[in-house]
Amino acid sequence: MSQLGPAFLHRPLPVFDFRTVGRAVAWIIDGLRFWIPATFRTTGWQAETNHYQFSRGGDIAALGVIERSWAGERRLYAKTVGDELLPSSVIIDDALVFRTSLNLPREAMRDLRRAVELRLNELSPLPPQEVASSVIGARPADGNRINVDIAIVRKTTLANIREHQALQPVAKIIAANEGGEPFSFLNNQDTGGPHRPKWLLAIAALWVSILLLGISLQHRSAMHAQALDTYQDDLRQAIDAARAENERLHNLQVAAPPSLPGDYAFAEIVSAIKALPEGSVIEYVAVQNHTVQLRALAPAGLDWSDVQYSAHVTPSDRDGYEAVTLTKATTPSGGAES
Repeated sequence: MSQLGPAFLHRPLPVFDFRTVGRAVAWIIDGLRFWIPATFRTTGWQAETNHYQFSRGGDIAALGVIERSWAGERRLYAKTVGDELLPSSVIIDDALVFRTSLNLPREAMRDLRRAVELRLNELSPLPPQEVASSVIGARPADGNRINVDIAIVRKTTLANIREHQALQPVAKIIAANEGGEPFSFLNNQDTGGPHRPKWLLAIAALWVSILLLGISLQHRSAMHAQALDTYQDDLRQAIDAARAENERLHNLQVAAPPSLPGDYAFAEIVSAIKALPEGSVIEYVAVQNHTVQLRALAPAGLDWSDVQYSAHVTPSDRDGYEAVTLTKATTPSGGAES
């Protein structure tokens, strides 16, 4: 299944309760680091802890120094001699760690550690009172359930590490976890040693977030302003076109001569047709400029002096017929001109 959005958003969510607010803040800050270019994330390295491995029999082996960048990135810097002023971080040998996984209802996320402690008698090869556990990686499972990874060690092993003279002061006790963050059995950053205050990173992350939000809002505002300008230009063009069309229609109305009333014009046409003798052939009828005009072929030799129209007679190509045009001028109100 393809993932949408930045990859850091698809990490498992931390458990949100009053005891794990720090983990939630760390989760957010860790995600914001993805926005910072790698060149800047990996600058400003500073030694954080001397790193050791604790093995069976109480043997310890120096692995180097854990260094931390200003953005919270960590790396192991191999050094044969550690800094005596730094606290220690200790990784427990795999032979001393029992690892397993557990399927739980999703409601267990409210207090995941307590849910695991209640099942220790089923999970641990030793009595629950003799062991300590660490839980990480709440992953969705089938149905409304989750899978979690669990590491179990003897409490005496942890006590031996904390009391070892060469490891004082102990800041971290962890166990390896393939492909993920290590199991943590002790995480006390206040035991000494130089480290950057977390509030500096939080302020930097907040500043970057505000900057990105401002850029996004500015870009969105510019897009809206551009769309509004385009809409206003289109509306202005439409208004100009409507005004031009209205002016054109007005000019046409002023230039056109007033026509005769419809009923009167029709009556004049009917009257002109009735004035024609029987056998006439009508060729043209028109009402234009307050004038009714009718042209027809009528039997030759007729007297047109008694009709109410001005008659104009011309010879015709048709035997026995002559062309006659009857014309009558009227006023715009419908009356005939005197």
